Order: sequence, then C-alpha cells, then structure tokens
Amino acid sequence: MKIFHLIACILILTLMVCNQAIAQPTKGSKHIKKSEAVEDMTFEAGNKNSRIKWNVVKFNFGNIPYGSDARYTYYLKNVSKDPISLVTVTPSCGCTTSSFSQEPILPGGVGQITVRYDSSKIGEFDKTLTVNIGYEIIILYIKGNVQEPTDDLP
Repeated sequence: MKIFHLIACILILTLMVCNQAIAQPTKGSKHIKKSEAVEDMTFEAGNKNSRIKWNVVKFNFGNIPYGSDARYTYYLKNVSKDPISLVTVTPSCGCTTSSFSQEPILPGGVGQITVRYDSSKIGEFDKTLTVNIGYEIIILYIKGNVQEPTDDLP
C-alpha cells in the first residue's frame, strides 16, 4: 500500500512539474482591476496550445495591511470550440482559500477563480493554487507581504 501511495505522489508531482510551463505568463500579460470590463481584458498568459487563456497567472499583492481583505480574482477565457469545466482549485495551504466558476465555461466565455489570503499572518508569503481542468493542470501563483499592525488603532 505504501508503494501505491509513493507512486501516486510521484505521478502527481511529475504532472505538476511538466505542466508548470503552461502557467508561465507571456510578455504583455497584465493585472486586471475589478473595475475593468471583462471584454477589455487581454488574455495572453498560458501555453499557446492551451484551450484556456488567462489574464495573469502570477499576482503580487505587494504590501498588505495586517487584517485587511487580501483577495484577487483570476479570469480565464475558453478559446476552444468545446465547453470546459473547472474541476478543482486547490490552494497550497490553509492560509489561502478559493472559489471558482461552477458552471461549464462555453466557447468564448469567461470564468473566474477568486483567491483570498489570510492577512493575519505577518510576513512575506508565496503560495500556489493548483487548478484542475480535467485534461490540464495549471498552477497559479500569489505572493505578497503582510505588514505588522500599527499602534494607532482606536
């Protein structure tokens, strides 16, 4: 049984490493603000052969005030001729949570993955989200720095 678990872990790690190239942003990728319309987004990040294009795959929160709502939404566009579904989105640790589009994303449609980091943990962080689309594994990245609380609280 231990051998089976070991083989399963090696297989999963191999798939993640092999597919990490898919999650590398291309030159010209940009961070999207919530105020921008989805239609105006540039979907360039990702593998050129992928059926999905991302607005960005690496997001840097920068400096975050302690206890603030550290949240970012990734947008993905289905550039294939078939509907796609997000199967799972798994954060790398318990300090990160995610929610994602549950309905199939139709051709030309846009889905989203929202990630939230627990900003009650002071210091730098660098986390991943493993996105399973069934036929493809994509790694999304977040990083930032939670600042120490200030003493000027009432």
